[in-house]
Amino acid sequence: MVPTVIKEERIANLQVHPVTIRFPHVDNAGIIFYPRYIELLLKHLPGLPLFSPPTAFVIEFRKANRLGDKIQIVLDSAASPDEWSVTGQMNGDDYFTVRPMAPERSMLSPDAHLSQTSAFATIDIPVGEWMSDRQGHMYLSRYFETLNVSIEKWFEATLDLPFHQLHVERRIGIPTVRFQTKCRELPKVGDTVRMLFRPIRIGSRSMTSRSWMVRGDECLVETEQVIVFVRMQENGFETIEIPEYVRDAFAAKS
Repeated sequence: MVPTVIKEERIANLQVHPVTIRFPHVDNAGIIFYPRYIELLLKHLPGLPLFSPPTAFVIEFRKANRLGDKIQIVLDSAASPDEWSVTGQMNGDDYFTVRPMAPERSMLSPDAHLSQTSAFATIDIPVGEWMSDRQGHMYLSRYFETLNVSIEKWFEATLDLPFHQLHVERRIGIPTVRFQTKCRELPKVGDTVRMLFRPIRIGSRSMTSRSWMVRGDECLVETEQVIVFVRMQENGFETIEIPEYVRDAFAAKS
């Protein structure tokens, strides 16, 4: 029997791009690291409004993609540039979605961070060429990597516990299920930026935080992020209640 070969195709307003999840895309658990989704979108859909600041968008992760998964990246582009959406699909299920934020919620003030005096701040981060495209602007995926590092630093400072101990020894994971990001501008090579981070809602199994990428006195990017707490298992994970020692430490910082 001759195997079916799935090719990139365009159907009306749809573009379909087949992708295989490979080693460079995944973390030590074999699950795709979320900035790698952004890189895949840039490779296959470089003209997406996502990559042309100012922009505002929502990303939702519904299921985890793993090493070897064969997914389809589907762009649905309507007549209006504000009505596009991207979906990562496999076996008929949606694994992630990206869509523009509603216009009335998409504006970001350059002083959006100034009232966040209690926010945790990372050290200053110089923007190098390795983080940037040919025009010298930070890649969007590098922004999310910087955000991820900042969150790990906040966890360690808040819990007084190295992040790898939480993840490896205590088998607790904190996957992201949702981003809402407003981007006025991405920094350039030679800029120095700082990440500010603050929890705003703590539920029974999830936490919502807000972060700001700041250059000097100017806010460039604001992201609201929802993470869930899971117990890592050999064949996946299960959601868990936030441990009390973690909840108490977070509540003191919110």
